[in-house]
Amino acid sequence: MRFRESVINDFFNSKAFAILAAIALLVMMYVNYTSGNVINAFNHGHGILFHSLSGGIADARISVMLNAVCIILIGLIMVILNKMFNFIRSVTWIYVSVFLLLTFSSPITSSSLFTGTLLCLTIVLTLFTLFASFQNKRSQRNIFSSFALVAAASMFHYAFIYLIAVLFLGFMLMQTMNLRSFLAMVLGII
Repeated sequence: MRFRESVINDFFNSKAFAILAAIALLVMMYVNYTSGNVINAFNHGHGILFHSLSGGIADARISVMLNAVCIILIGLIMVILNKMFNFIRSVTWIYVSVFLLLTFSSPITSSSLFTGTLLCLTIVLTLFTLFASFQNKRSQRNIFSSFALVAAASMFHYAFIYLIAVLFLGFMLMQTMNLRSFLAMVLGII
């Protein structure tokens, strides 16, 4: 009995299950698109200066394809983050599989590109600079690029503004903030 449980556990932690979850994600996106259930409920946001990027895509096919690319890219970046910074000390793909399964289980997140997908992509990209600057007092370039990315994204949707406070606290916890880092943060926001 123990052998069967370990085989099942190994399958759920494997790259094959993550690939199956990605294929299921693509199939569900295709089903949502062909059934006409493309939901644009969250695409009517505004930013500081412009309308939302995700709401500006008129063609539903392009929106679904961009959403699929972004979601799979987020999963791959999660794997790269784990390999670089060893969050989980074992080789597992379960977190990517769970992310993909939870993403395609909601028709809202799998039917078209919306701000939540772009927000998730932005968070995953800023995590690179956040963890790379751990206890590095000369990480002003990382801090500037993180805050510049969030400030540029907040021009298109207000939800990104909340990341400024989260990143500030994150860089404080990573022990990188000094006067130069604070000025880099302010310049990145401006």
